[in-house]
Amino acid sequence: MKTYDPSEPLIGLHIPKTGGTSLLRVLQEWFPNGQLAQHYRAGGGLPVRHALRAGTCAYGHFNALRGFGVRDYYPHVRQFFALFASRSIASCRCGSTRAQRA
Repeated sequence: MKTYDPSEPLIGLHIPKTGGTSLLRVLQEWFPNGQLAQHYRAGGGLPVRHALRAGTCAYGHFNALRGFGVRDYYPHVRQFFALFASRSIASCRCGSTRAQRA
């Protein structure tokens, strides 16, 4: 696993129905003060393209087949993450309730 590099922007791929709202709350704490850009379609149009820089994160629904994939918007970004969980997994009690940023 690659370690997060704060000198580079980060892309978070949100898979629909996999705990995105919960993860968004964590990311808002980790990337405060305008460092978190949300990548979602607004009003049926394409998502807004953000100027990503070191220490920022773009998080949301990316879909290359619909014209708003990661490489369509941010071809320079080299680090990514995705959360894969289902409601049944997300509802399980885990040993730690607080995530920590690497």
